[in-house]
Amino acid sequence: MPFLRNAWYVAAWSDEVEAGALFHRRILNEEILLVRDAGGTAHALRDRCPHRFAPLHLGKRDGDIIECAYHGLRFGMDGRCVHNPHGDGAIPPRAFTRAYPLAEQQLLLWIWMGEAERADVNLIPDFLGLDPDRFAINKGTTNS
Repeated sequence: MPFLRNAWYVAAWSDEVEAGALFHRRILNEEILLVRDAGGTAHALRDRCPHRFAPLHLGKRDGDIIECAYHGLRFGMDGRCVHNPHGDGAIPPRAFTRAYPLAEQQLLLWIWMGEAERADVNLIPDFLGLDPDRFAINKGTTNS
């Protein structure tokens, strides 16, 4: 099924992605890993190791590094492999997972699933009702 990709989608409520955690969600039929770095900034990566396609959310965190549970490749928050524990330790040029533009706005994490260069945070809709000082906020998700 084709999807509109060059658009902002809600990936999660901001508070769903906790510091130090590996949070995953399926968006537009793609597995996405949501994480926060040590400074609290949220990042979105394809939730697959490029080596054997193991889900990265099943791995572990070591600070701002995500380690694949399958062979131990390590990735930075930008999706690039930063450590190869095998052989001579050389990092293959294609050892990376896709990083998606992500923005945090009005209690939500917004992801851009299309062409990264077209992501413009000014296109994120303004939800004035998401003001917890003025309104009761009922959180939840829908799955289809």
